Amino acid sequence: MATDDSIIVLDDDDEDEAAAQPGPSHPASSPPSPGPETPGPSEPHGVGGTGNSGGKKCYKLENEKLFEEFLELCKTQTSDHPEVVPFLYKQQQRAQSLFLASAEFCNILSRVLSRARNRPAKLYVYINELL
Repeated sequence: MATDDSIIVLDDDDEDEAAAQPGPSHPASSPPSPGPETPGPSEPHGVGGTGNSGGKKCYKLENEKLFEEFLELCKTQTSDHPEVVPFLYKQQQRAQSLFLASAEFCNILSRVLSRARNRPAKLYVYINELL
C-alpha cells in the first residue's frame, strides 16, 4: 500500500544532484556566487551590520529579487499558459513573511531558478518544487 501512496518523480536530474548534495553547505554557498550582480554583495554588508532583523531584511530583498527573476523566466517560458505567473504571484502573497525572508526560501529559489535556466523544458517541474 505504501507504493500506491508514494510519489513518482519523473525528473532525471535528481540523480545528478544526489551526487552534489552530500554536502548541504555547498548549495547554500553556491547561490550567492551567481547572485553577485552589483546589488547583491553590497546589500548584505550594509544591512547585515544593523542587527538580526537587518539580516532577515537582507534575505527578504534578495528573495524578492530572485522571485522576480523567476517570474520573468516563467513569463517567457509559459506564454501559452498566461495564468501561471499570476498564480505564482498569489502564492507568494499568501506565504508567511518569515518564510519569505528566510535563508531556506533563498536556497530553494536559487536552486529552482538555476535548474529552470539550465533545463527550460522542465520548468513546470521546478514550479511545482517551489510550491
